[in-house]
Amino acid sequence: MPLISIILPTYNVEKYIARALESCINQTLKDIEIIVVDDKGQDKSIDIAKEFANKDSRIKIIDNITNKGTYEARNIGVRNANSELIMFLDPDDELELNACDIALESMKSNIDMVCFSAFSIINNQSSYFIKRDNKLLGNIEYMQEKSIWSICARVIKKDLFLKVIEIIGKHNRLVMAEDALISYVLANICNRILLNSNIVYKYYEDIESITKSYDSEKYKAVEYSYFKVIELIDNISKMNDFNKNYSEYCKNKLLAEYYSYSRRIYKKKNILKYLKLKLISIKQQKLVKLSYERLKCH
Repeated sequence: MPLISIILPTYNVEKYIARALESCINQTLKDIEIIVVDDKGQDKSIDIAKEFANKDSRIKIIDNITNKGTYEARNIGVRNANSELIMFLDPDDELELNACDIALESMKSNIDMVCFSAFSIINNQSSYFIKRDNKLLGNIEYMQEKSIWSICARVIKKDLFLKVIEIIGKHNRLVMAEDALISYVLANICNRILLNSNIVYKYYEDIESITKSYDSEKYKAVEYSYFKVIELIDNISKMNDFNKNYSEYCKNKLLAEYYSYSRRIYKKKNILKYLKLKLISIKQQKLVKLSYERLKCH
């Protein structure tokens, strides 16, 4: 049985997937499996992945019949994983070559989840995307940390992630904010969470990609996703008796992110709409601050 499963949900990333797979197959920890979930893109991503798989038996390709989206593609990868430990890699990013070794060592003391530091790469310039201090936290203490939604740069027990899938249940496709939903549930069900300062992940970011690829249908899908995740958090909180203060903080933070996203979209398209959203964003950020203060006090 492999010690760690790395899951790559793959859709139209032919420019980058070789880099991601190289960062997996060259890990210093060799006893791993690499699960590529083919989410039915239109480019040659999977052809490239198959070339790698022909040379490395640790690579397993799962063929989705239809496009499922990142959230469900990840879940399919988890269900098919053979390791007790799960890591995620978006195939336009890469792992540091010692990421799995560090992850395995960090999980030895009966830890449920480890959250690492990560770099953001923009125009070949690197800076911290996530910066962690070394500390062991219970779930309430973890909730009182400022939320970072990304589920990459983590290692998680497989059985706990399967519980996350069960708690969230089935819903319509999400195109954004799914990491926030997963992170919210993980924060409530993990009892021992380790923050680790080691940088294990490189996140490549195209800062202009959101506005360049804008269209009305995509905007509607993003809007639906944010408000659906807020609704799901509210329902899940009530059904599972999760921390109410944390739920309110997460919902307010998601609304703030949605308004920030909308502002970027409208900045060059509708100046009046942009200014209106800017005022709403300022008010929403105040609500985020207030809900965080309530969370810290309890």
